[in-house]
Amino acid sequence: MKDLTIFEPKYRTLVGYLTGVETETPEDILFEVSKFTKISIVAMKGKTLKREVVEARHIYCRAAKDCKTFYTLEHIGTLIGFDHSSVLYALKQVNSIPTLKKRYEEFKNGIIHVALNKEDPRKKKPVRMIKDKKEVQRFNSIREAAILTGISRSKIGECASGLHYTAGGYVWKYAE
Repeated sequence: MKDLTIFEPKYRTLVGYLTGVETETPEDILFEVSKFTKISIVAMKGKTLKREVVEARHIYCRAAKDCKTFYTLEHIGTLIGFDHSSVLYALKQVNSIPTLKKRYEEFKNGIIHVALNKEDPRKKKPVRMIKDKKEVQRFNSIREAAILTGISRSKIGECASGLHYTAGGYVWKYAE
C-alpha cells in the first residue's frame, strides 16, 4: 500500500470519496499542457530557459492553481522543479503578459471542450424507490426524491451508492 504524504490527501472531495472518482491531479494537468504546447514533460521538468518551455511551465502553474484541488503552491511547483515563489511568479506572468494569457485561455477552452464531451460522474442520476422488491416510484434526481418524500438526501445517496441497505424504509437504486 502506498504511504500517504502531506501532498496527497486520501480523499480530495466528498464526491471523490462517494463515487471513487478523484479530481484531476497536477500530473494530469502537466500531461494536458504538454499535449497542448507540444513540449515534452521532460523538457518542462528540465532547466532550459527557452521561451516556449518557460511559457508551457507558466501555463501549467496557472492551470494547476485554477483546478479545484487542495494542492499547495509548493506541490504544484515540485513537479517541474519550482519552489512556491516561482509558482507565484508564473501566475503573475500569465496574468500580466497578454500573449501568454491568450495562450492560457486557448488551453483552458480546449480542455473545457474535451471535458464537456466526457460523462460527468457527478451528473444527476435518476433513482428508483423500491419496496418489497417492486419499484414504487422513479425520480429524476436524489434531490427531487428527497424533496418529494421528506427522506434525507444524503441517506438516499448513501443507500443508492451501496453504503446502506435502506433509507426511510425503502431500498434506493440508481436507475439504469
